[in-house]
Amino acid sequence: MLASTLQIMDFGENLIFAESTINTALGQLSELTDLRYDQSNFMSETGIPVEIGNLKKLEVYVASQTLYRGALNGAAFPSDMTALSTLGFFLFGHLIQSVLS
Repeated sequence: MLASTLQIMDFGENLIFAESTINTALGQLSELTDLRYDQSNFMSETGIPVEIGNLKKLEVYVASQTLYRGALNGAAFPSDMTALSTLGFFLFGHLIQSVLS
């Protein structure tokens, strides 16, 4: 039930959140429009979770001060993910804010 209704998920400033095991469930949140886990302790040794690519209604994705390692996999941001308008990352000490069209 929650997976089909949840629209906003904010783990920001939650230092307990440090496991990448949420990725599988993340891709099932079909109504999610806003995902934020900035300043969380989130880490991923395999890069940005490809499950994010399943979130076709996602408009905002903010992951500042999140540790991603590995190459960027195109499956994380497929071309049919057209609602996405804001990305926020902290990369090499510089905030990158992108607006996609």
